[in-house]
Amino acid sequence: MSVPLSAVAVRKQFGDTSSTNKRSRSLTSDDEQESESLTQSPKQSHDFDYLTAEAAIETEDLSTQGVSGHQTLGQLCSFQPSDGNVLQDDENILTLRLKAGETLCVLGQFDLRVKEGVIRLVGATLPQGSIHRVYSSVVHSIPLIQCVPSENPEREAVLELHACKSGLRLLKRISPMFDRIWNEKPSEESNATGLATKIQRSFAPLYTTEDDGIKRRIYLMDISPRWETILSRISSIRERTPVVLVCGPKATGKSTFVRYLANRLLTLHVRNGQSTEGRSHDGVAILDADPGQPEFSPPGQLSLVQLHTPVFGPPFSHPYVPQIWGNRLIRAHSIVASSPKDDPFHFRDCIYDLMKHHRKIPGSVPLLINYPGWILGSGLDVLLDLIRAASLTDIVYTSELGPVEIVQTLQEAAGPIPFHTLQSQPTANRARTAAELRAMQIQSYFHLNPSQNISLAWDATSLTHIKPWVVSYSGRRPGIFGVMVCGEHIPAAAHLVEILNGSLVSITAIEHEITNDDDDNHNDVKASNGLQVTRSPPYDLPLATLPHNAPFPPQTSRTLGLALIRGIDTQAKTLHLLTPILGSELRHLHHHNTKLVLVRGRLETPGWAYVEEMQRRARKEKKTPPKKNDTTGSRGDPATDSVVVETRALFDGVEMPWVVLPDADNTKINPGLPSGARTVQKRRRRDIRTK
Repeated sequence: MSVPLSAVAVRKQFGDTSSTNKRSRSLTSDDEQESESLTQSPKQSHDFDYLTAEAAIETEDLSTQGVSGHQTLGQLCSFQPSDGNVLQDDENILTLRLKAGETLCVLGQFDLRVKEGVIRLVGATLPQGSIHRVYSSVVHSIPLIQCVPSENPEREAVLELHACKSGLRLLKRISPMFDRIWNEKPSEESNATGLATKIQRSFAPLYTTEDDGIKRRIYLMDISPRWETILSRISSIRERTPVVLVCGPKATGKSTFVRYLANRLLTLHVRNGQSTEGRSHDGVAILDADPGQPEFSPPGQLSLVQLHTPVFGPPFSHPYVPQIWGNRLIRAHSIVASSPKDDPFHFRDCIYDLMKHHRKIPGSVPLLINYPGWILGSGLDVLLDLIRAASLTDIVYTSELGPVEIVQTLQEAAGPIPFHTLQSQPTANRARTAAELRAMQIQSYFHLNPSQNISLAWDATSLTHIKPWVVSYSGRRPGIFGVMVCGEHIPAAAHLVEILNGSLVSITAIEHEITNDDDDNHNDVKASNGLQVTRSPPYDLPLATLPHNAPFPPQTSRTLGLALIRGIDTQAKTLHLLTPILGSELRHLHHHNTKLVLVRGRLETPGWAYVEEMQRRARKEKKTPPKKNDTTGSRGDPATDSVVVETRALFDGVEMPWVVLPDADNTKINPGLPSGARTVQKRRRRDIRTK
């Protein structure tokens, strides 16, 4: 998430370059300077025919989060370094002077500070004095920084690019999906002119394709003149607050258009380098209705967020919206699936509820609705209902290839509402599939470091080394009221352990009072809204169900986020949960008797979580070959290696789904349990139960 920094934060960020994230190593470590000679072979691009049958259109394809790209060979930007326009170049700061109209390509993570002039980036116009965090990776098309001409055609822009340490790039230690996506160590053959630095920072300017250290294909983000026209037309609305619906087939640029439009609306007040009064005072609301490729939440969720600062980065760089600088998550619902096809009515009700909460926001806050690429069958019915129910000012359809019948139906439903048909802008970048992007989004979400309050930060510790929350599911005041399994069949309570262990669940808060017949025994518990909780031996897990196995109504519930069930202690009747949700929020809800229900759905199995420790070890062993006289095996000495302990060292009776590896003496060990785990159980475990 891109956020401006306060004066104190600016001094911390730019005045003291020695400060680092305490939970991650420096970016100048050997791990970050590692360079591999093998290049990644990009996947072949595919042509799309949106006039084919529904099955072809609905087939999962690449996320549109990084669309609008085209491959560029040779020169990447119009800015070329020289002694006159490179003002500072050291291991922390790169200061450049851009002429009017010049563009700059930068790969990596950095804090962008505009010292003089005005620049444009991903639709946002940034004036002098503004500071923003930017994430630019090869997984998505790279945006260009452009110096905006002003009334004085000779006016230039001076930019400062500061190295930053968010911890996001360190996730490559535990996942190959995050490897080789940022700037890498330059090769000896690159940069023949000697003008670009070879210093390994968290970012690197790319003037030509030769400046990429490992010679990858570079795709630049670009939008068509037609897009620019529609963006300008919508953002210039003055008579009423814009409410814009963006829809279209898969992989046509819907998310990119929403991001450009949001950034433009947020910076409308910038004129000739000065900030004036404008609509951005109230921010912009985004209703993200695409559970398969969400922008501000983990997959499986629909969310309503309010932004006051532009967004400069792919979705996995902001899988959560922290409540700072006016940005906030207003409300979210989880359908616990990457596609809404299984329950279109619940999907529609979730959108309606989020629209209702947008109307409750004080002031005139524009609303941008990003609808998924599900535009046939039941998806079209939901879309038509949405057009009729919402007070839209504009509808944007991101394809000129139809299907013709769909476009005509939407135009008839729109009536007098302006209907803009745009040329689709699918990317040629195939670095990651849609499923891989979802996995990256969820993995980034679970590795968020909630202790950071200036901007988002990440902790690259493997999940098997993170102490879980220990939450009771039994007793007078259990931390978890029940567990719900969404699907066609209601499982028996005795099978819940096998179904839940190692799975992703949504933590859902029930916002109305639930009355129990009896809290002291293990009989079936019925709530006033039809919710029934069944407990069965031997594990006594509470199975929550509604009539007809319906999901929770969005009008009376909301999702807090995702959790990973790390283990189940059937003896103590507790669940071990891993979640980036703040413990203070969970305690607050529990203190106010809010019922929390874990909802398991059809989200992909988190295989990445099971092998993080294996990936970390494999990477470490690749970098550090075993010594000649090392007879303990590649795993290290069990007496000194803190990650080698017995499987049952943490909690007796806790079933762990994690990968079990053989030790040097062929005994079974769990690679994720920390040493001294019994002490952790007795003295240091976190528990949201009230004593």
